[in-house]
Amino acid sequence: RRAERTRRLEAVSVAAVDVLDRSIGRHVSERIDPLSETIRDSWGQFFTTDGGIVLNDQGQIELVATDGTRLAYGQLSGGQQMLATLTMRLTLISATTRLNCIWLDEPLEHLDPTNRRRAASLLVRASGRQGIRQVLATTYEEETARRLAATDSSVELRYVRSD
Repeated sequence: RRAERTRRLEAVSVAAVDVLDRSIGRHVSERIDPLSETIRDSWGQFFTTDGGIVLNDQGQIELVATDGTRLAYGQLSGGQQMLATLTMRLTLISATTRLNCIWLDEPLEHLDPTNRRRAASLLVRASGRQGIRQVLATTYEEETARRLAATDSSVELRYVRSD
């Protein structure tokens, strides 16, 4: 009797593990893999020679170089980290929520001129993505903001002062 109960428990446990494995596999292939691909494509707009960013098995950002080597998020330059984080946030919001607006405080801060332009361009393009209709970003980078407003009719520039 005890052996029969043990076999039943084992059979139920094996079936439960199989169901969980299939469920996890389906979730990864239907949600995580497409999201990783979107993030990789967005990154490729900026750093075509550097490789692409991916989410590793623990959900952490990594850069997979063109030669296959992997760099952890902490090994990226400050500009690469900011662009990777910004790309990730925008992609996650557009893919996982119904939010149609995102507010960012100083996303261009501490970036060199090239990465500042890349980040600003990413923000403008993000507002055209499915889901996100409006990106509100605060910045002291007036020259970059003016240049974007002059070259893209979807950019609206507002000056706000607080005394």
